Amino acid sequence: MKTTKDKFLKKHQAKIKKEESRKKRVSKTSLIETSPFIRRKIRDAHTKFLLQQVDSGFFSPRWYIVFLLKEKDERLHEDDWVKDIRHIRNMFYQEYYQGDRDWENKIDRPKTIWGLEFGKTGTNPHINLLVEKTRREWDESFLTRLFNEDLPKQVKCMKSEDSATVTDFKTSGLHGYINKEATWEFSPIIYSISDYEKHPKTQSTNHQLSKRW
Repeated sequence: MKTTKDKFLKKHQAKIKKEESRKKRVSKTSLIETSPFIRRKIRDAHTKFLLQQVDSGFFSPRWYIVFLLKEKDERLHEDDWVKDIRHIRNMFYQEYYQGDRDWENKIDRPKTIWGLEFGKTGTNPHINLLVEKTRREWDESFLTRLFNEDLPKQVKCMKSEDSATVTDFKTSGLHGYINKEATWEFSPIIYSISDYEKHPKTQSTNHQLSKRW
C-alpha cells in the first residue's frame, strides 16, 4: 500500500517530467516571448483565414471536436507533432470509408481543419478539430464514441480517458477559441494537413459569421 510520501513523490516527479517536456517544446531559435500585440495579430490572421474559408463556401463547419494527445519526450518541434496528428487524420478517414486507405481524393469526403494547442501550462497537448457535415449516422453520439473509444485503440498517441468532447457547431458560438494560443512557435491551425482554399474568392467578410465562431 502506497504511503502519503510515496504518492507525493510520484506526483512531484510527474510534475518535473511535464515541466521538462514543456521546456523542450520551446523553439531554440525563437526564445522571444510573443507580445500581446503580436499574439493578437497572429490570432486575428488565423481567424480571418477561417472566416474566408466559410465565406467563400469552401468550408462549412458542423462539428467541433477537442481531444487530448499523450506527451512524448522525443517531440521537440512542430513537425514531430504533425507526424502523429497526420496518423490520426488517416485513421479517422479510413474509419469513415470502412478501411479504404485511398480516401484523399474522395469527392464526398467531409473537409477538416486541424489545430494544435497546449493549454495554459504548456503541458496539456490537445487537438481542436473542425469537421464538415458527415454521414447521417455519424451524429454527436457516434463521434463522441469514435474519439473517446475507437480511435484511441488504434492510435497510441491519443489519450483514451473519455477526454474528447464533441460540439454541434450550429448550437454554439466558438469564435476565437481555436486561435487563443497562437504564438511564434506553434500555429493553432496546422495548414499542412488541413483542407483549405489557398485563394478564396470572398465577397466581403461576413461579420455575422464571426458571432458563430
